[in-house]
Amino acid sequence: MKTLFYLIAFILFSSNAFAQNEFITRWNLATPGSGATQLYFLINSTGPVNYSWQEVSPGSASGSGTFPGVISIISGLPVGAIVDVRIGPTNVSNVILNIGGDAERLIDVRQWGTTAWTTMLTAFLGCTNLQISATDVPDLSLVNNMNRMFSKCKVLNGPANIGSWNTSNVFFMSSIFQEATAFNQPVGTWNTGNVVDMSGMFLQAPAFNQPVGNWNTANVTSMNAMFTDASAFNQPIGGWNTAKVTNMRAMFSNAPAFNQPIGTWNTAIVTDMSSMFLGASTFNQNISTWNTSQVTDMSFMFRDCPVFNQNISTWNTGKVTNMMAMFQNATVFNQPIGTWNMANATNVSNMMANALAFNQPLGTWNTANVTDMSSMMAGASAFNQSVDTWNTAKVTSMKSMFQNAAVFNQPLANWNTANVTDMNSMFLSAPVFNQPVGAWNTAKVTNMFSMFQGATKFNQPIGGWNVTAVTNMGSMFFSAQAFNNSIGSWTFNAGVNLGNMLNDSGLDCPNYSSSLIGWSNNLLTPGNLDLGAFQRPYGTNAVAARSNLISKGWSIFGDQASGTDCTALPVRLISFTGQRQGSTVLLTWKTAGEENNAGFEIEKSTDAQTFEKIGFVDGSGDAIGVRKYDFTDLNPLAENYYRLKQIDRAADRFDGRFEYSRILTVKGAISTLSIYPNPAQNELFVRNQGKNGQVSISNMEGRLLLKREIGPGKPIDLKNLPSGLFLVKIGTETKKLVIRK
Repeated sequence: MKTLFYLIAFILFSSNAFAQNEFITRWNLATPGSGATQLYFLINSTGPVNYSWQEVSPGSASGSGTFPGVISIISGLPVGAIVDVRIGPTNVSNVILNIGGDAERLIDVRQWGTTAWTTMLTAFLGCTNLQISATDVPDLSLVNNMNRMFSKCKVLNGPANIGSWNTSNVFFMSSIFQEATAFNQPVGTWNTGNVVDMSGMFLQAPAFNQPVGNWNTANVTSMNAMFTDASAFNQPIGGWNTAKVTNMRAMFSNAPAFNQPIGTWNTAIVTDMSSMFLGASTFNQNISTWNTSQVTDMSFMFRDCPVFNQNISTWNTGKVTNMMAMFQNATVFNQPIGTWNMANATNVSNMMANALAFNQPLGTWNTANVTDMSSMMAGASAFNQSVDTWNTAKVTSMKSMFQNAAVFNQPLANWNTANVTDMNSMFLSAPVFNQPVGAWNTAKVTNMFSMFQGATKFNQPIGGWNVTAVTNMGSMFFSAQAFNNSIGSWTFNAGVNLGNMLNDSGLDCPNYSSSLIGWSNNLLTPGNLDLGAFQRPYGTNAVAARSNLISKGWSIFGDQASGTDCTALPVRLISFTGQRQGSTVLLTWKTAGEENNAGFEIEKSTDAQTFEKIGFVDGSGDAIGVRKYDFTDLNPLAENYYRLKQIDRAADRFDGRFEYSRILTVKGAISTLSIYPNPAQNELFVRNQGKNGQVSISNMEGRLLLKREIGPGKPIDLKNLPSGLFLVKIGTETKKLVIRK
């Protein structure tokens, strides 16, 4: 009896000893896979590999065999059963369990055994139902690659002893826990001294939040997407050695909890910081001292960072080519970045889109190499800085550039738009923009859809634009309620979309009529176009032109006959300005198209009532587009009133018709004359910078009423003058005087 007992004990001991060497896994055959009665996976080996299997439930079937090569198939298994598979350590190098469609059947690693694994590359990739109950640890002493080892193991949260694994020879840990959505085990004691790649390591691992601040990262070159979508992670890692890291792309993208100080990181050789903090909704740490001299890509870097507002004005951006969406939706960011070196930037699209607080000067940026400015300031509701000096010669897209830019109204007349092809929605819903852009080169533009839609203040002459390449003008001036300029000089592309183009715009009867007439008279105007012109009135003078367009196949929707003649003025003055230049005054003005324009008389007054001619400038006769004029007054007074008298031309040169401009006030040379009190009653003091002289007082009709010699401190007696408005003159200067009795 005693002999039998020892025999049984020996057999059990021997069996148990062998079992401790085996790699034991558990599988659920009720889960769909490669076949109802088989398992299919891969084993790399140096020779035959022995295995056995045992049904755990519901029955007790078993079997064994030998894997002859790489492809490992176990057949004859009970349908729907849970089975344990034991693989001996001899000749085994590594396993890949996601080959053949049975990865989701693996539910447990019960024992690692004594197999000396050579790699764990994708070993358990896609084993979505895997847990690890093994209490022993795998022999990883020969392993240098753990890339994607547990990627997509969605229920894995073990083993508890994973922190004691030997990773001292591992070089690659890329995506090891990617999409391991339940994993949150302590791995902070791992030896990572040889690791070079940590990219995607905790990508989409939303539960992970373990201390890893003591990891040795001295050899790591890539941290690309390391904590992307790691929504719980917020551990101190500011002490990491990042001296060899070149790629930090999307490192904390959509990591909403992360807000740790990392300002001392060595970023001297990092080239890619794109999307690094995209969606890091609580991050607001000082990273102002980072060395960014080698960075080429900062696209999306702070996109959707609603609290980030650190001063990064000293960053070296000299090599950055891509800043696309860098601060998009960074709603509080407002730091001075106007000194950044933009010389190599090619893409700034969406850079400040919806950066609601941003309003910093950017006028000195070198944009000579930028090709894409689409949506750059779209929704930047506080931005209103001068950018007229930007070099836009290479820009091809300005789509939505200032869309919803609520306060932007800066000059853009100097921009070179010769290569721009897309102006779609450029000023869509830009409610205050109203700057001259009539001189822009639009020869290559193909898309102007909704360009000024909802730009309720815009009213600039753009009749000189070349639109022959534009194929989409749909809704271009839809609800641009102030726009009231003729565009009759435009030559349309045969395939252009004009749908809703003028709906609810500000085009009045003269300018809409003029547009219809211009298009009708243009021999290059194509037929078969559909024009939206809801509630635009046209005059009797445009009826024939409109009918001609319709006869060519045009369909015009929503316009209305006014029943009156709406002939446009022969010359439309769009600006009239003056400024003092030393001892002279320079007057400048512009017209938007001219018809029978003989020229302009320049008239001057000292009182804004009586004017005299001081010069004449020839007009352009009949002209399309913007024309510029100037005149210099060589003898200005201290205060000057100017107006233009535009004169029509006929066969005998002048037909007698004329029209006045508004009156313009310009200060001349700095005045040396002052009078006080003003209004005066009985006495007036005149000061002429200490000089004596003769003063005269006239009424507003020019009649001399009083003439006196003045001296320092001597008043002029006004007792004999009535109440009213008078002119006080000494030398070449004149002042207005009010007398009240």
